[in-house]
Amino acid sequence: MCEGHKTGTCAVGSHPAGRSLHGLMDMAGNVSEWTDTDVSTSSGTDPAKVYRGGDFLDAAPRLTVSVRYWDSLTHQAPTRGFRCAQ
Repeated sequence: MCEGHKTGTCAVGSHPAGRSLHGLMDMAGNVSEWTDTDVSTSSGTDPAKVYRGGDFLDAAPRLTVSVRYWDSLTHQAPTRGFRCAQ
C-alpha cells in the first residue's frame, strides 16, 4: 500500500495525474535513483556516485527530481534504485 507514503514504494503508474508533460511517470516519490556521475571522496578508496530525486521516506519539500546527493556504491538502502530507460 503506498497511500501512506511512509510504508513503501507504489506500483508503477499508480499516480497517472502526476505524469509529466512528456508522459513520464513515477519520477519522484518511490525511490531515489542512482546516476552515472562519479564523486571523488576524501578517502579515494570507496567509489561513490550521485543519486537524485526524492523517495518514499522524504518529506514533501524534498520530493523532487532536482535533489542530488552522493554515497558509496557499497551502501545499500531500500529507498534507492535505478530507472531502466530505452
